[in-house]
Amino acid sequence: MKAVDFFYLLKPLIPRRMQIGIRRRRALIKRKRNPGKWPIDPIAGRVPNDWPGWPEGKGFALVLIHDVDTAKGLGNCLKLMELERDLGFVSSFNFVPKGYHLPDTTRRKITESGFEIGVHGLTHEGRAFKNYRTFSQLVPRINEFLKEWNAAGYTSPSMLGNLRWVADLNVAYGCSSFDTDPFEPRPYGVGTIFPFIVPNLAKDKSYVELPYTLPQDHSMFVLLQERDNSIWKRKVDWIAETGGMALLNTHPDYISFAGNKHALEEYPADNYFSLLEYVNGRYKDRYWHALPRDVAHFWKTTFPMDAAYSYDGTSISASNRVASLSHGNKYFRKVKLALTCSSGGHFEQMQNLYQFYQEFPRFWIVNKTPQTEYSLSSESRHFINGAHFRKPWTYVVQAPRVYGILRRERPTHIISTGPGMIGFIPFLLSRLLKIKFIHIETFSHVNHLTKMGKFIRMFRHPIFSQWDGVELKNVLSIGTAISNSLPVMQEKRSEDIVFVALGMREHAFPRIIEAVESLIKEKVIEGKVVIQMGFTKYQTELAETFDFCTPAEINRLITSSKYVITQESAGIVTKCLRLGKKFIVMPRDYEYKELPTKSDMNEDLHYKLAELGFTFVVHDKEQLKEAIGKIGQLKTDFRFDNSRAIAILKSMVESG
Repeated sequence: MKAVDFFYLLKPLIPRRMQIGIRRRRALIKRKRNPGKWPIDPIAGRVPNDWPGWPEGKGFALVLIHDVDTAKGLGNCLKLMELERDLGFVSSFNFVPKGYHLPDTTRRKITESGFEIGVHGLTHEGRAFKNYRTFSQLVPRINEFLKEWNAAGYTSPSMLGNLRWVADLNVAYGCSSFDTDPFEPRPYGVGTIFPFIVPNLAKDKSYVELPYTLPQDHSMFVLLQERDNSIWKRKVDWIAETGGMALLNTHPDYISFAGNKHALEEYPADNYFSLLEYVNGRYKDRYWHALPRDVAHFWKTTFPMDAAYSYDGTSISASNRVASLSHGNKYFRKVKLALTCSSGGHFEQMQNLYQFYQEFPRFWIVNKTPQTEYSLSSESRHFINGAHFRKPWTYVVQAPRVYGILRRERPTHIISTGPGMIGFIPFLLSRLLKIKFIHIETFSHVNHLTKMGKFIRMFRHPIFSQWDGVELKNVLSIGTAISNSLPVMQEKRSEDIVFVALGMREHAFPRIIEAVESLIKEKVIEGKVVIQMGFTKYQTELAETFDFCTPAEINRLITSSKYVITQESAGIVTKCLRLGKKFIVMPRDYEYKELPTKSDMNEDLHYKLAELGFTFVVHDKEQLKEAIGKIGQLKTDFRFDNSRAIAILKSMVESG
């Protein structure tokens, strides 16, 4: 029995006050788990290809609907309608045909006033979507009410709907989804604040799905017990800036017109009407306010074959993006991720995919360093020793450990950002244990693959590159995995140091310190110098040194620096790019025993960035001296956007 079915079986036996108490505690937990996902999911703001804008040149759309769950809510509808009309707004009222009696006079008064009527389920239970057979038996009856009421839209009770099944109904639009809402029984957002078309290929018809994009009133004021509507206002401001659709679904059942006096599941009507006044005051003449049927007509006229979004240079229809959320039991599909990578830049690139993996159960397989220990202190983690292809027995030792982890944890997908020292064995075992394996090449390889990428490609397994233009079979561009902003923005500090970073490599790199020391003596490098030594053992009195520190401290040092001198570290380099700091790269060299093998650090990111004007690549002290003299010429406006990577990864995982 599925959790939703079990809940509805026990629901009549649980006192309502107890139900609300339990749901409030669960809502607080979910809120803490979704800080970067709710109430705003940045990915949802992606604009469709060839987007012409809303009618009349308006900046965004505003749609108001009301799901009327009970007879109590029915009693508030006409008063709510009159107050909306006085403010110059219109809305749709969605009624439950078998939930209570809807007088014809009420229905006529609503439609004759320029408002709209919709159908809200058949009864207000989620069991209609238990399986397709159950739902299909209800379709003729629901269609009868749609016809009788001259209704164009359908909304699913408690959002327990299935978009593909709703397409069986004779509707122009539906509202059974949301952009992001972790508090719903099925907390799977469709990731867009724009409408999209849901086709019924078997019957050669389709409807327009209108996801609600402002948090539901019951979640806001009853479960989370918000005292005002500031979250609504903030979300409206973001949607106005993005140019999407602000669709608010409120319930007359929970609106109290008795001032500050309200029951357990009520909130003051002023919370709703002050929002309308705010929108009308701040955005007057800048938004297109329409009934849902009019929005559906506009969308289908504008995008008759559905809107499309660009990923990897390919147009993907909006309906395909959410198909995995619309296939019956896919709602209940259990996903568990294994995130595998080494410390350093590989680890930081995985961390940047937080908005993708944070909503799924997960665990990590990483090597143990101060960085991974600190960053994963609150995560489920398994530390393993890294292996190396020059020491093949290290993989033999590693394999039983990884096998035991995968057998115990039973992930559905393994996500890897490399390198082979951590990723080879999970890849091979994924084939044995039939686990989906997704490998993302490191950002530091632009025009060619890593050793792990080459190895995986031998099996004709798909590989995802973060750069466009890698023209190899089975290699697809996913876009950068790195977000433009750091997880915690650093406070502004004075730029009074030179920061030198040697990274996490176990091999010593004294040559870069010797060059820095020499230039300090020549007064080419002036001011305070701070060196992150890593595993390099070197004594100097000309600079402040330390071995390792937290990622937050690294961010602080970069923020405080005039410029940065670093090895070819994707981690430090991307931090500099994101923080807008100038930096110089001095690559390690095998000839000086700074690498274990000649091909070990065969990266070309720094050369690509030098070509674009974002860094200088130097190989000795004289070249470093020359680069410091020209440091002012470097650009600092590099932009990252990992929304494409997150959307593709999410779609792959949710679709199986």
